[in-house]
Amino acid sequence: MTRNILNILLLMIFFRSLAQYAPQAGMPGSTALPATSPIFKAWAIQAYIERGFLELGDTTVAINGNNRASFGQIENIYGPADGRVVSLGDKGYVTVFLPQPLYDGPGWDFAVFENGFPNPSDSSMAFLELAYVEVSSDGKHFFTFPCVSLTPDSVQIGGFDMLDASKIHNLAGKYIAGYGVPFDLNELAGYQPNGLNLDSIYYIRIRDVGGSISPLLASYDNQGHIINDPYPTPYQTCGFDLDAIGFIHIKPNNVVKIYPNPSHGQIFIQSPILFNKLIIIDLQGRIVFEKRVNVKFLKIKLSNLKSGLYFCILIGYNMRAVEEIILF
Repeated sequence: MTRNILNILLLMIFFRSLAQYAPQAGMPGSTALPATSPIFKAWAIQAYIERGFLELGDTTVAINGNNRASFGQIENIYGPADGRVVSLGDKGYVTVFLPQPLYDGPGWDFAVFENGFPNPSDSSMAFLELAYVEVSSDGKHFFTFPCVSLTPDSVQIGGFDMLDASKIHNLAGKYIAGYGVPFDLNELAGYQPNGLNLDSIYYIRIRDVGGSISPLLASYDNQGHIINDPYPTPYQTCGFDLDAIGFIHIKPNNVVKIYPNPSHGQIFIQSPILFNKLIIIDLQGRIVFEKRVNVKFLKIKLSNLKSGLYFCILIGYNMRAVEEIILF
């Protein structure tokens, strides 16, 4: 009986080692999407970050008195992937708000870009830092893409060790810099009755997995495997390094007109349908102006705000729109 159990375990390990998913960018069968692809219709322009620790297993580890990741500004992830990143730290996360809703179209719907780098002597291997990908329609209830990590977890992947992308599925970061990991919203179709509208996705959250194989610290995939990635990495750049998020199936915003734009401070807002709330935020995501209304047309003065770029968010029944405002 004991021998049979041992044989079954050995077979499970054997088949796990053989399992293959899409390989690294540039290899036959890879699903990696280049950042220069015309498939992308828009890019992330607004986000909030919660940094993770430098060292998940010892939260007293600090650099210049700070025990959390600190590399990069949140603005680094705005716009197309360009190599400028923000580091999340161990199990840190970033939540991106979409100006217009993402929807479930044919094939891939969006892609996440990291800054992994290849092994010069083996194109199938690369330095990769991984993260869960979650989406939400309301900003409160998030749903995680089902993921798989078949990297053996008997030995910890060291801080500068390499991973095989073909052992990784539906985790952001499996591809090297310049190539996005694509995601298909249809994989979450079963969650729709529980609060997820696949035709109205307004939030995407990227959550670092940590990478430790210690049962007390580990993150798990949907098959119960520990997700093993470089750890520890007690540096300001630790954890997943988000470069950009590219949107493929995003609804165009033909609802709101804002003028003049750029403006000295007085702007007019016109909408073909009623909106009941107006919020203006700065690049750090802070609310600098808020007003409850029930109108299609509104004039506001923002002369008290500093010159720069802001985002105007209009919310109404079955409508949400975001427009950039430039003040000078």
